Amino acid sequence: MGGTSLMPGHIRLAGASVRELPGFEEGAWWVQDITASLPARLIGTVQGNKGQGSALDLCSAPGGKTMQLASAGWTVTSVDSSESRLARLRENLARTHLDATVIAADLLKWSPDAPADAGLYAQPEKFVPTETTIAPNGDIFIADGYGEQYILHYNSKGQLLNYFGGRGNGDEHLDNAHGILFDPRSKDNSLLVTDRTRNCFKRFTREGKLMEIIHLPGACVCRPVVQGEYLYAAVLRSPDMNKEGSGFVTILDKHNKVVSNIGGSEPTYVNGQLQPMSQTDKIFVHPHDVCVDRDHNLYVAQWASGKVYPYKLKRV
Repeated sequence: MGGTSLMPGHIRLAGASVRELPGFEEGAWWVQDITASLPARLIGTVQGNKGQGSALDLCSAPGGKTMQLASAGWTVTSVDSSESRLARLRENLARTHLDATVIAADLLKWSPDAPADAGLYAQPEKFVPTETTIAPNGDIFIADGYGEQYILHYNSKGQLLNYFGGRGNGDEHLDNAHGILFDPRSKDNSLLVTDRTRNCFKRFTREGKLMEIIHLPGACVCRPVVQGEYLYAAVLRSPDMNKEGSGFVTILDKHNKVVSNIGGSEPTYVNGQLQPMSQTDKIFVHPHDVCVDRDHNLYVAQWASGKVYPYKLKRV
């Protein structure tokens, strides 16, 4: 074909009629901008496990990355809102003899099917995950924080291994499991899970055994964030979910004791018990997440708060 190759598996041509080039009808190649090919190149191939790795390509049409991933052995689900552009993708998949599940849908309304292998969801719309965390061995833990409140444990091949939590009144159950994190401060590599409406974080083993409850009375916490020895969390509302515009940010030390509330009441312990906390200063409306940089400056994103940009709080 001639042309110039800038990286393996790539040829750049100028002034060519695509359909007349050798190999087009046989499906030996497809057209794709070299920069658009970089994400799939970085993901790489499913070595020796064709069909055992899954990939979700969103806003996928016309489908170059979908075909890249499929050719690398991934089981691909390709979603886009443009039916006409997806028609080109389907045509190219057929021509190149590659397989992918192609879905025409509005991403603001579409969600993946509920995990049928768990047998927990009578209706797909009951599965509304909010966060995932990945173990060093590649296992995936999914918090269904806006759905049925289960923590789903999968291996790196997408096979369900276990689940725990779920709705209920016992301490081992969850209500608004908004966040999940492997706590890097712990020696046992345990999981921290949000139980927002009950004002606490719960620590579980990877097998789902409840180890500890970190009570945070008055604080409807979002996901746990750890930087160094400190645990940070946005508090969406206080003292419960019924009071609008009442959020703050809480910071806990390595012993999981609250040491500061930004925009909230001073943490007070009586006989070792943390007293109820609440918003005292109108710094935030509905804090929804906290990010922490290497200098321990905070970046606070908010929900339903007048479309404000994230606030940066500089450590002093």
